[in-house]
Amino acid sequence: MIRSLITILLLSLSCSIYAVQSLPQDMQLLVFTTQHYPITGMQSYPVTLYHIDAVDNLEQSPVFQLSSNPQQAEQQAHALIRSPEFKQYENQLKQAYTGLSQAFYLGVRKVPAIVFYRTSGMSQVVYGVTDIEQAVALFSQGKDQ
Repeated sequence: MIRSLITILLLSLSCSIYAVQSLPQDMQLLVFTTQHYPITGMQSYPVTLYHIDAVDNLEQSPVFQLSSNPQQAEQQAHALIRSPEFKQYENQLKQAYTGLSQAFYLGVRKVPAIVFYRTSGMSQVVYGVTDIEQAVALFSQGKDQ
């Protein structure tokens, strides 16, 4: 019984290892999504993940909830900028805007989008897929045809 279970486990592991396809060395996977489309299968490939709704989410955070009184709002803003949490928030905001600018630069039209980007500047996009391994398989099929 245990021997059968071990055999089945080893076979399933070998099948999943076999399913991982290699990509060219000069290729990067850039993934653009929102909180509504969680991405899976990222452990098999080096992926740069961008949540393009991150700017909106950060701006809706309680950090930006300032008083409607202009004098109080100014004091709150100055206190916020001096706070230790602001540096972390500022870094998150920079990263969020980097994702937006990358998506714009690459011409991403909708999400989820998995961009196969070569350092030569050429790229191909798989839209509507949230699993990296499935996107790589689709990319490889298209490349072979």
